[in-house]
Amino acid sequence: MSILPCGHRFHRTCTESAVASNGHCPLPACRRPAPASLVTHVGEHWPAFCQAVGPLRRRFGSKIAKVLERIKAIHSTEGEGTKMLVFMQWDAIAAQLERALRSVGVPPLVLRGPLVQRQKVLARFTESQDVEAAVLLLSLEHSPAGMNLVCAHHVFLVHPMHAENPEDVAACEAQAIGRARRQGQQQTVHVHRFVARGTAEEALARPGRVAAAQVAAKAAAMAAPLGRERERGRSG
Repeated sequence: MSILPCGHRFHRTCTESAVASNGHCPLPACRRPAPASLVTHVGEHWPAFCQAVGPLRRRFGSKIAKVLERIKAIHSTEGEGTKMLVFMQWDAIAAQLERALRSVGVPPLVLRGPLVQRQKVLARFTESQDVEAAVLLLSLEHSPAGMNLVCAHHVFLVHPMHAENPEDVAACEAQAIGRARRQGQQQTVHVHRFVARGTAEEALARPGRVAAAQVAAKAAAMAAPLGRERERGRSG
């Protein structure tokens, strides 16, 4: 773990990459200058702390390690072919998570490249039962509209989304969950949210949750009259 001059904490590899590329805090809501000379690497000052941390957390950071643990636990209880959709906003996190999944024997599918390649990836995800086709990494903001992925019933939101207003966050998260929670889904859809305690992620998550609850309430209010109309139609 590394601590930036602004006080935000990140995994050391992520910190070094961000500082080397632009010299600022990688958190969009902060973006304060973070020269390498002022970054504190915890392992260099408190080695006993790092020795007590598990190998996955030490290598990939606590957030990625927790996501890996959850995926492995689901595969252990439900089978290695269990499908999961994993959403994130940042390419750097997607790349880190892809490397981490490969390291534990769960190579993910990633939606990238030209249209034909993307169609092949989606076809493999929906049709194959292999562990190599069990996890699909998707962008929280830029995934194609209209994708029907009811073959999956686990949706991972790796981090709170950063956007100009909470309504945009709620809309993107609802669309992400809607990839699996839609007509044709035969199982209960489980949504796994990951928020790092004591970090700026908590502040990002609060307004998004409020907006999401408001969106859900509006959807339920609109669905109720429709349900009654359908019930009356069946009874008539």
